[in-house]
Amino acid sequence: GLSVIAKRFDLCPLLQLGAGERKSGGRHRDSILADAVEAIAGAILMDTDFGRASEIVSAWFHDDVASLDTSSTRDAKTLLQEWLQGKGYSLPTYSVVSVSGEDHNQQFEVSCHSEVGDLVSYGRASSRKKAEQAAAADLLERLING
Repeated sequence: GLSVIAKRFDLCPLLQLGAGERKSGGRHRDSILADAVEAIAGAILMDTDFGRASEIVSAWFHDDVASLDTSSTRDAKTLLQEWLQGKGYSLPTYSVVSVSGEDHNQQFEVSCHSEVGDLVSYGRASSRKKAEQAAAADLLERLING
């Protein structure tokens, strides 16, 4: 989470805390570290435009995204959702674009839309769920690798 970013930037010694928080180890508490990173992101947004702020904050997560294990038990839709939520974006939307073929041999085309860069990806498969997974995998790949 965001506390990892704070630790990476060694923000712990820079935090201004009250005596109680200092005594209780607040300098290393994940929630406080995450709040500090959120505050920095907000300050960057206030000092620049959304596009530049997005570039800066996205760079903070580059190593984390690059190390995502897409072969894990989590599917592409879950990984995409976690990636988007981790950056504060809303969930993607999925829509069936078309269904073709005979009832016993249908092909589904599904779109996956994200507010990040207003990107849309598509997936085709023999079921709606598989097509959604394919679209999510494509969108996640595009978000990570540009």
